[in-house]
Amino acid sequence: HELDAQFDKDMQGAAAALIGAQRAWINYRDSNCELAGWEAHGGSMEPMVISACLADMTRARTRELREFVTVLAR
Repeated sequence: HELDAQFDKDMQGAAAALIGAQRAWINYRDSNCELAGWEAHGGSMEPMVISACLADMTRARTRELREFVTVLAR
């Protein structure tokens, strides 16, 4: 992967691992928030519950990824 060029040999592969993890996380986030929507299933609040869940989980994931990048940059 082109991102690997900036890393030593022992750190190469991190980009592919990150891509795989992120794809799996997106599926988890979407399914988790669909489940959260069931607390208001069929009501006018359901889309808002799902949207809030997606936003909250995405903010938390963004923090996780920023921490990960900070560790890699050391």
